[in-house]
Amino acid sequence: MKDGQQITFHGERDQEPGLEPGDIIIALDQKDHAVFTPRGEELFMCMDIQLVEALCGFQKAIFTLDNRTRVITSHPVIEFKINFPENGFLSPDKFSLLEKLLPERKEVEETDEMDQEELMNFDPDQERWRHYNGEAYEDDEPHPWGGVQTLCERQRIGGCPSCTQQHAPSRSPTPASACSPETTYYDVLGIKPNATQEELKKAHRNLALKYHPDKNPNEGEKFKQISQAYEVLSDAKKRELYGKRGEKAIKEGGAVMSFDSHMDIFD
Repeated sequence: MKDGQQITFHGERDQEPGLEPGDIIIALDQKDHAVFTPRGEELFMCMDIQLVEALCGFQKAIFTLDNRTRVITSHPVIEFKINFPENGFLSPDKFSLLEKLLPERKEVEETDEMDQEELMNFDPDQERWRHYNGEAYEDDEPHPWGGVQTLCERQRIGGCPSCTQQHAPSRSPTPASACSPETTYYDVLGIKPNATQEELKKAHRNLALKYHPDKNPNEGEKFKQISQAYEVLSDAKKRELYGKRGEKAIKEGGAVMSFDSHMDIFD
């Protein structure tokens, strides 16, 4: 039961021979309580405690709504949160001095079967979004002939009307320079090359909301193009590299095209 909920008793109103009886409708009006506040099926309470109680523990008596008294005991628990310095606070030449002060790290014996991997910063919001979408945004799709159909980079992200070539199945996309994609990502988002980050984010948000797969299931490819363009242009280093050498340089540089940057539309 919750505040404002209606309870209907069908046919229980005035009953007269030959007439259809009406309904009795009762609306619940919840009264505020001095201690407890209902939230869904639970009751919450706010309790004031002293500093000594917070640090050293305490016992409190709680008077419940069924006229019982319950004593709760809190033991002292301290969770420390370490405030680490900002990234880059220590210059590279100082690392060797820091290493000498810390215990030695355990060296890993590398073998030919091992692959080298680089760690990336973890973003919980992006991880939840990636899990939600699953395989919805796979970059390449298989085709009946067994290969992967590849288009020129201009076609892949939304527009190279002058390019009519059909590329043979391949695992490697045609070099970005094939269709001069110097402003391709800007075209996808409908902004100028000198657009500010605020203009970029606004354009991405509007397009991402318009072509989001939940709203337009048939626009998944368009949504992926928008996300790809935004991921590159929203990163200062990628944007500079893209402006100089195009998308080919982005791929050669090992940049990860994760398509997760569209999470910004929910900020």
